[in-house]
Amino acid sequence: MMPSKHIRPHAVAGMFYSNNPTVLSAKINAFFDEATPPQISGSIFALISPHAGYMYSGLTAAYGYKTLHQQQFETAIIVAPSHFEFFENVSVFPGKSYATPFGEIEIADELRSLLLKENNNVIAHEIGHRKEHAI
Repeated sequence: MMPSKHIRPHAVAGMFYSNNPTVLSAKINAFFDEATPPQISGSIFALISPHAGYMYSGLTAAYGYKTLHQQQFETAIIVAPSHFEFFENVSVFPGKSYATPFGEIEIADELRSLLLKENNNVIAHEIGHRKEHAI
């Protein structure tokens, strides 16, 4: 599969969180400063985190993400629901990257290609990505 050059825009920056990188960074840092998660022994394989507006769940998310602080990762796989579109399969975005207030996050093209090759239930499509805010 040849990825498109399309960049997925952020869906709710400026609504659920600031679209100003300086303001957003300060808010995230404040959540991380306040979060005091317990020490986790061993490796973390997965993290389930809320996706509500930062004013509702930012501190809860910071507790989870702060547990990853000393971990090393090459790739993060983000799995999210679709609030606006129903479809039968798992949709991976077919473009090159996701836009964030901090800049673009490139998509792991080789991993996406492997998922598409190995599982008929995974499709490369914009369905589930057009207005979705869960990521």
